[in-house]
Amino acid sequence: MEASRPHIPVANLYHLLSYAWDFDLFGDPAEVRRDDHPGYTELLTHLLVRGCVHLLKRGLHRDYREETEEVRGIRGKLELAQSLATGGLEAGRAVCTRDEFSADGVENRILKSVLLRSAGLRGMDPKLAREARSTAVRMTEVSSVPADLHLFHRVRIHRTNRHYGFLLNICRLLLESAAVHEADDSVEAANLRMQSVLDERLPKLFETFVRNFYRAHLPARGWSRFRQQHIEWVWEAETEGSAAYLPQMQTDITLEHPDRKLIIDTKYYRSGGINDRSTFESANLYQLHAYVSQLARRAATGPPRSTAHPHDGAAEGMLLYATVADRDYLHRFSMPPHRMSVATVNLTHPWRAIESRLLDVVEGSGLK
Repeated sequence: MEASRPHIPVANLYHLLSYAWDFDLFGDPAEVRRDDHPGYTELLTHLLVRGCVHLLKRGLHRDYREETEEVRGIRGKLELAQSLATGGLEAGRAVCTRDEFSADGVENRILKSVLLRSAGLRGMDPKLAREARSTAVRMTEVSSVPADLHLFHRVRIHRTNRHYGFLLNICRLLLESAAVHEADDSVEAANLRMQSVLDERLPKLFETFVRNFYRAHLPARGWSRFRQQHIEWVWEAETEGSAAYLPQMQTDITLEHPDRKLIIDTKYYRSGGINDRSTFESANLYQLHAYVSQLARRAATGPPRSTAHPHDGAAEGMLLYATVADRDYLHRFSMPPHRMSVATVNLTHPWRAIESRLLDVVEGSGLK
């Protein structure tokens, strides 16, 4: 791993994750910039500490969970076979299973275990390590378990604990960048591994970030929808069973305005979407062309649909590339009635510039 290669600034990562995971721990985002976090691991640990302190103030999430243990008398469901095996019945003790309303759920165990793990990383800022450790110690009802990615398979996020989603995503990132060998368990090594983790995660993170960014900023400008859209093929199967082989067409983001319809396909390449022949990636253009052409064909020939938009027949397409390379462009094309844009968003730029860029590619340059 080359530590010198371009990467997303720490403060930008916070903003990106806040939009992508639809949560903001800070009322004033400038607070992240004021805090001097030299790397991703320190930032994520700081966010985890802040979030867990907030949870402790409002009360950790509690839920009913089955507990099976030997107790005096009988409480709950008697486990007869186990009670006979222990030989405690004659002494008035029995093995029973009962529902306990407890904070010792798997989501709280993950938070506590990752706090303790981060506090123990070599090279962690001493103040931040103390905060992480003391926050974990305050979770007195929560069991200490080894930090393990397998724990996430048992987590169930629902309406009453949805505020855990952001923090558990942070925990997953921290664990995905964890060392295999204890000798590599340092903040410096974790920050390098985190770059690889983010490279793998960024395609989906960028898509969700862009969708939620537009959902937050464009309604006041008359835009709506902000979600994926399934587009049906106009091809009619002439042989039995052929239709099942047509791949599903689903947009990354569809934006609708009374005057326009825009389909956005997001991508992440460190190259910025330009291949070694100095052209756009052709497969991405073909995909976008299929979206707008099939949508238009369906609007022209298909039966009226309640979900149709007045501009389905003239939908615009946009390829939006996230990049960390020194390459920025915004190219526009037309093939009436359609228009297409191919643009980059450089995630190394100042955050205000990123916000302006995202708004400009949709509404700038006289498009409206």
